Amino acid sequence: MQSSTRESLNNLLLAGSETRLFCKLCQSHNQSTFPTEMNIHFPGRHNLTKPSVWAFPKIVVCLDCGFTEFRIEGAELGRLAEERSKWTLLSEESA
Repeated sequence: MQSSTRESLNNLLLAGSETRLFCKLCQSHNQSTFPTEMNIHFPGRHNLTKPSVWAFPKIVVCLDCGFTEFRIEGAELGRLAEERSKWTLLSEESA
């Protein structure tokens, strides 16, 4: 069995019909999912007038240590990637 597959299996806890993950930081099972609203700003003075990216991911929070995970998807992820590629081009032009 591959290491990543073994690790994934080790992180699962089967409790009746519910599958729960261990916290990656403290190994607790005490986690909850929450809906969120995020406003992601682009760094740098030249980006102050640039519109931010709104995202609405669900987050998983460990209620014992506070470790939090989320995933940005779809159009929001595309917008972040597009803007990030512009940073690289701007920094290369000014160098």
